[in-house]
Amino acid sequence: MKYILRGTTRKQQETAARGGVVFATQNEYEQLIEHVPTPKFRNELIIKILYGLGLRRKELVDIKIAPKQPDEGRYGHLDFEKNKLEVPAAKSDDGRPLWFGSKLRAPLRRWIRSERDAVFYASESDYLFPSRSSVQLTPKRVTAVVAEAAENAGIQSVMYTDQNGYERRRITPHALRHGFAVRHVRNGTVVVTLRDLMGDKDVSVTQVYLQFRDSTLRDAMHRNSPNL
Repeated sequence: MKYILRGTTRKQQETAARGGVVFATQNEYEQLIEHVPTPKFRNELIIKILYGLGLRRKELVDIKIAPKQPDEGRYGHLDFEKNKLEVPAAKSDDGRPLWFGSKLRAPLRRWIRSERDAVFYASESDYLFPSRSSVQLTPKRVTAVVAEAAENAGIQSVMYTDQNGYERRRITPHALRHGFAVRHVRNGTVVVTLRDLMGDKDVSVTQVYLQFRDSTLRDAMHRNSPNL
């Protein structure tokens, strides 16, 4: 089959080149933001949430803004008084708390207070992201937004073709989630804390990112060790 090369699949080759994890870099994230398809404000916000909070697609589309208590700064899963998001449960039995800074707080509030109202099903929806055809955006549409932004930016590539004939692309919502994790590890977040931030059930799932901590430590040793 075409995706088998020298005993390995294209996916295996691509992931091996990236240390076993296909992740979006900071530069790639910035290019995605610059090249999002319309509606630009919504799609920029989607990509910012995926990369800035490390959410899964299903978690993102399940965020609710009802019930609303604007006097207390609360909109469903979002608490603007504490800059906190209670992530809806997806793979695990329970959700998890995450915190966001001003670069997410401002566009989130603007989306809820004004931009969201222009969406067809906004008045009928409890969800942060309604769509033109439903009260809730689909995970498939989230993938399409990221893929189109990557194509527009010229940074998309096909890693491999699966056994059903579908092309698997490198820049995806999950690559943004991996980028969140890699950045945290490189900046010193310990693996147990990262597991909780990502909502992984088992720390062994999160440990794959430790290789990026090791490379950061290695570079620091080479750069900063005493001359002998």
